[in-house]
Amino acid sequence: MLEVQNLDIYYGKAQALHRVDLQVREGEFVSVIGPNGAGKTTLFSAISGLLPHRGSIRFRGSPLPRRPHEIVSLGIIQCPEGRNLFSHLNVLDNLNLGTYRRTDSGAEVMRDLGVVFELFPRLKEREHQLAHTLSGGEQQMVAIGRALMGRPQLLLLDEPTLGLAPIVRKAISDALQEIKKRFGMSILLAEQNAAFAFEHSQRIYLLETGRVAREGSAEQLKQDEYICKSYLGA
Repeated sequence: MLEVQNLDIYYGKAQALHRVDLQVREGEFVSVIGPNGAGKTTLFSAISGLLPHRGSIRFRGSPLPRRPHEIVSLGIIQCPEGRNLFSHLNVLDNLNLGTYRRTDSGAEVMRDLGVVFELFPRLKEREHQLAHTLSGGEQQMVAIGRALMGRPQLLLLDEPTLGLAPIVRKAISDALQEIKKRFGMSILLAEQNAAFAFEHSQRIYLLETGRVAREGSAEQLKQDEYICKSYLGA
């Protein structure tokens, strides 16, 4: 579905990504793990059309357009690190903003809104509450829900558990399990929390200092001594 080849990204003269290769297959859950500053968000920004790059990014066999709104129209939707909600709009308005590129019926939108409320019942309770008054975990639920309202074919989740309490991480984890089961969509996750990534993923890429240091199935990399010691605390 998604194929990244020889991706280089520069900030001025500083190179942030070095010849990164990555693939996501249809219906697959893939994670990119690594420390803060490894280049995970830079990678996601390039896929979303927010950064210029060298190399190739292809979606379903065709070169990815460079304009973000065209990429969204293809079905690649990112839930960004930091959530980026419209703080003075309520929960319902933020969720509905995820539908701005859709052309289907209002009934379909309402059906999808119902699904989001099933995944995150707390949002139904707070649908008229302003986003800036929500807890960090509730804001993350809104951000994921907004992405889902766009009906993604490939969902990019950038650090969805960052700074969240364990009970909220569990709610996000349960929602991801349900999303995989219900929709079968492809998901690309960027996570510092390697244990969370391994819990959900079929394949893992380890990104360090802008380079792919390890890649393989989750089962294979669980046996990797370096990953176990450095990222899984084993």
